[in-house]
Amino acid sequence: MTAGLLPLSVLLAPTPVPTPSPNSTTSGRIGEITEQIAARQPSAPVWLVLLTGFTALLFVGTAAMARLGHSGHEGSHAFFAGLLGEVKGVTIPRRGNPATKVVVKGFSDFVTTFAGYAGPPLLGLLGAWLLSRDHPVAVLWLAIVLFVGLLWLMQNFYGVMIVLLLGGPLLFVAWTTPVAVQTLVAYLLVWSLLLIGAPQVRPLLSRSARKIDPKAKSKSDHLILREMTYVPQIIWALLHLVLCWAALVFGGWLLLVA
Repeated sequence: MTAGLLPLSVLLAPTPVPTPSPNSTTSGRIGEITEQIAARQPSAPVWLVLLTGFTALLFVGTAAMARLGHSGHEGSHAFFAGLLGEVKGVTIPRRGNPATKVVVKGFSDFVTTFAGYAGPPLLGLLGAWLLSRDHPVAVLWLAIVLFVGLLWLMQNFYGVMIVLLLGGPLLFVAWTTPVAVQTLVAYLLVWSLLLIGAPQVRPLLSRSARKIDPKAKSKSDHLILREMTYVPQIIWALLHLVLCWAALVFGGWLLLVA
């Protein structure tokens, strides 16, 4: 063997490739996601926007859409109560009305109460604006953060399961799938938020829904607003309905035209 030369067996031996540790893989994925959130993604084709909108429309009135509406409604109460006062907890029961325990006073109480039915369509409008700026990944992670906050406040097992069933698939999609799939899911989520507002409010326009039951354990948002302002419940219900339709029209314009 000539001095200074390696044996042939050493030269032909495969070079060992270091196996990345789970920590380095996770940190690398987090960095990639951070870049995707900040970056503008390719604009979605019109057919995808229409397809996701039609698909979301088919689910209006289903139990899944109702639970998304309940989560958005109570989450909106909790969000503004957290900003303006204190949140004690959120409950989404299997049967009965969801509730958010808050400690707020005066104008803060008014804002927190009004935000319930206004929250989901306005969140959908924010999502539509982000999608019109080509940020579908940001939409998904914003929703995930809000679901995590709601999960932290949830006080009953059924409510925890609902939040996990709604937010868990979003986390799976955001963490494991390519941007194209995330874009499709983001549009489906935003259309759902824009569409669930009016079906939630419309039944409250009926006389029976506005009937005051002195034996009821809890009061409706519109009854609480009436007691605060002396403005009839029907006016608040109409105001919420107009807001929901306005958010849907403007949000649809952002998704399809802007």
